[in-house]
Amino acid sequence: MTSEKSGNGELRFTKFTTKVEGNAHPIEVVRNNGGYVARLGDQLRHIEWRVLGGDRVMLSIDGKAEVLRLQRLESGKYLVDYHGRQVALEVEDELAARAAKAHAAAGRGAGGPVKVNAPMPGTVVQVLVHEDDEVAAGQAIFIIEAMKMQNEIAAPAAGKVKKLTAQPGMAVEARQPLCVITPQA
Repeated sequence: MTSEKSGNGELRFTKFTTKVEGNAHPIEVVRNNGGYVARLGDQLRHIEWRVLGGDRVMLSIDGKAEVLRLQRLESGKYLVDYHGRQVALEVEDELAARAAKAHAAAGRGAGGPVKVNAPMPGTVVQVLVHEDDEVAAGQAIFIIEAMKMQNEIAAPAAGKVKKLTAQPGMAVEARQPLCVITPQA
C-alpha cells in the first residue's frame, strides 16, 4: 500500500482526538507503506498495528513493539491493558465529530433527508440495515474498520433508510456516501 496523498502530493492526514483518562491529545494519522504515520504535535511516528488474536494486539511505534490488550466497551470507548495497567481510551475523529454536530443540527432543522457519509477511510465490515428499514437516532447502522479498529456508525436521525450504497467488504473514503435517512412524518 502506498501513501494516501492529495492532488499536490502532500500526505492526507485524518485528524483524531484521543482522550486518555479524560486528557485530550490531538493526533493526525495517514496510511503509509503498509503501516501508518502519526503526527503528534511536531513529531512524526511510524506505527504498525496487528491483531494477534482475542483481545491482544501488537502495536509498534518507530520499530518498538509492545503487546497490549484492547477491549471495546459498550460505550464505544476502549479499555487498554498495558503491562497490567488499565487505561480508558476514547477516539473521536474530526470528521465524525463535525458530521455528528451537523446531523444533530439538521435533525432540529427542516427535517429533510440526512446523508450518512463515511467519517473516515476504511472498510465496511457490516451493514446492519437494509433499504427501507426504520431506524432510531443513534442506532448502529454500519461498522467500518479503520486502523484495525472497528467503529460503529450511528444513524444521525430517526427515519427510513434510502439509497443504501454500502456493502460488506467495500473500501470507503472519508465523506463517501453510505446511505440517506428520510425522516418519517
